[in-house]
Amino acid sequence: MLIPDSTVYGQSILDHDADIQLDLFKSYASHVALYPTWHSYLKETYLVSKLG
Repeated sequence: MLIPDSTVYGQSILDHDADIQLDLFKSYASHVALYPTWHSYLKETYLVSKLG
């Protein structure tokens, strides 16, 4: 089920934060390159929190 207000709300966020959305889109390649580092950090943090 689609709530009619959700499209208006989503568009208002995009209109308000368009620069942020564009910055995220432009830096996508660097985010993908950092994935292995981020993945290992999360894995270590998760294990430490489970063991500690």
